[in-house]
Amino acid sequence: MHAHIDIAELVGWFLELSQGQCSVTEERIAAEADPRRADVLAGLLMLHEELEYREALSRQAAAETRAALQRAAAAQRLEAIGQLSAGVAHEINTPVQFVGDNTQFVRDGLTRLLGVMEAQERVVAAVLGGEDAQSAAEAVRLLEKKSRAAYLREQLPVALNDSVEGLDRIAKIVRAMKEISHPSQGQREKVDLAAVLRSCVMVTRHEWKLVAEVELEFDHDVPLVECMRDELTQVFVNLLVNAGHALSDARRCPDDGRIVVGLRSVGAQVELTLADNGSGVPAEIRTRIFEQFFTTKEVGRGTGQGLSLAHAIVQRHGGQLRLEETPGGGATFRITLPITPQSEETAGSGRIEGERVATAALGI
Repeated sequence: MHAHIDIAELVGWFLELSQGQCSVTEERIAAEADPRRADVLAGLLMLHEELEYREALSRQAAAETRAALQRAAAAQRLEAIGQLSAGVAHEINTPVQFVGDNTQFVRDGLTRLLGVMEAQERVVAAVLGGEDAQSAAEAVRLLEKKSRAAYLREQLPVALNDSVEGLDRIAKIVRAMKEISHPSQGQREKVDLAAVLRSCVMVTRHEWKLVAEVELEFDHDVPLVECMRDELTQVFVNLLVNAGHALSDARRCPDDGRIVVGLRSVGAQVELTLADNGSGVPAEIRTRIFEQFFTTKEVGRGTGQGLSLAHAIVQRHGGQLRLEETPGGGATFRITLPITPQSEETAGSGRIEGERVATAALGI
């Protein structure tokens, strides 16, 4: 007579297998006297091995997806940096030119002032030596007038201050470019998103300065966010460049074009908004803007990868990127990000969804 196998016993065996407490082995199956129980145990062991195999494949696919996303993001970041470099060079060239002009002005002005000072020293020496200094003093007065000494005393400090400001601007641009191009090597770190956003605004200035003013609306108590700096930098740069293009297409000018960048904390998340008052996104393509290679821009102005990669990157950080209507026209992109990443135990479906979106965005 065959032994009875109830559901509770069957579940118990399966739990032992799934929890690694593997009392179901081939030796135990071979030693089982009841053929019916042996068949059930063998079936459970085969099921467990199949599930382990599928889980290993899933982990491998997820790892390949992450690697593919990182490669695509790195390639797109290099492309974006290349496109930004011409504009950044122009932004640097302007202060370099007036720093150079001011330096030459200061050099020539100091040469003339030093000549006046030497003439003044001769007058002092004549007076101290008991000589008639009248003619020397008149020569000094003539030299001061000829060299425009009063004008130089007024303008030289101004030129130096302007040069200091120009050098400071160059240093900020270089630091911003260095920050957005520095790779994270796949490692998360605690990042001040406000500082990152300011750098992104600076290096993309040539994309929007002729069509808009940028307004920063940052809360003061936004905490550091644990993330991959280079990937989120890429997201922000893409959104700012797109906003500049949208305002250019709408034929805006700095007097009426606006890009408003907001940053605030909401519970365990931070929320970033980037709104422009351009022509907005037509209703018929709103559902397609995050598709890979989809673009409405002419050849050479966009590849259709910026928004799809941005969407995948935000999803992989456990956040969301949404397009919203802006009252009065334009478009608003809203990003929500967790302040700290979820653990492997609690990430759950959010992580799986992020991998799925990344896979779709990469077309793999």
